[in-house]
Amino acid sequence: MRKDVIDFTRSFSMLMKSGIPILKSLETLYEQMDPSRIKKVVKRLVEDIQEGEPLSEALEHHKNIFPQIYINMVKAGEISGKLAPALRELSDFLQRSRRLKQKIITSLMYPILILVTAVIVLAVLMIFVVPTLTNIFKDLGGELPPLTLFLINTSKFLARWSYLFILLVVLMIAGYNLIKRTPAGAYKINIYRWKLPVIGKFLKDIAIERFSHSLGVMLSSGVPLVKSLLATREVVVDPLLKESIDFLIEKIESGSSLSESMEEAKIFPGSLVKIVEVAEDSGRLSSVFLEIAQDYEEDVTASLSGIISLLEPLLIVFMGVIVGFIVVGLFFPIFSMGSLIR
Repeated sequence: MRKDVIDFTRSFSMLMKSGIPILKSLETLYEQMDPSRIKKVVKRLVEDIQEGEPLSEALEHHKNIFPQIYINMVKAGEISGKLAPALRELSDFLQRSRRLKQKIITSLMYPILILVTAVIVLAVLMIFVVPTLTNIFKDLGGELPPLTLFLINTSKFLARWSYLFILLVVLMIAGYNLIKRTPAGAYKINIYRWKLPVIGKFLKDIAIERFSHSLGVMLSSGVPLVKSLLATREVVVDPLLKESIDFLIEKIESGSSLSESMEEAKIFPGSLVKIVEVAEDSGRLSSVFLEIAQDYEEDVTASLSGIISLLEPLLIVFMGVIVGFIVVGLFFPIFSMGSLIR
């Protein structure tokens, strides 16, 4: 979710909580905003409300900015007469989602930096250093060790065909994106990603956290279960989970309970299904889903820390081994230079 939308929602909820009417709140926000895309949207919202449209209908004109779950929560707040609390809940939901996303990105930055550094170092050694030393070895003559010959031949191969490697990488990325854009391709990619060791569970936990948080927020705002699931479907990005939500809606509309439907979907952990079953009996479904989301967020954070703590030393060792391999292969003949001179 865009930061400007989150800031707008938080400020809007604070004004509404203070007892300021919707139109006056939006006009106040518009006057305080710096020129931006969201300011233009707020201006349109003011104009639409002045013409008699409810806030939820005015938001419908800007679905590229406000997701369906946002609109549905506002509509539920309007119907229940609790728009200010709904906006506050929505603000917290958006902030938590963004915070989790930023936490993941920040944690991955250092391993990615190490990997990029390793690739650059290897490229410099193989493209610039190896050819220079190769000329020295030619002048000296003599027989080179197999390791050094391997490095020299690899350097020549890369220098000659490097553009093909770059093209191959570009084609692979483009092909992956094209496949991902098709429903069948995205579905298969989703399945394969969830089956990956360690990473698969991490990705699945993120998906279930988003599902639980979105559903809990919608239910706590008074939105009926089926409509809450429909709005949640717009939030989740995993095709496999989207399909499971469609299955849940179909089963619930045919008379099954949510816990029974989740069990039949065979994608949700058994412990989660049992918790939902108890929550249905006690009438605490919305609060339980919010608690589940919090637990999964903690699990995701812990898993991320574990993955990063394992990944960082592996990358450093990998970089050290490869660079050491190249250094030994190139400089060992120099130390034994006398054997190279005819």
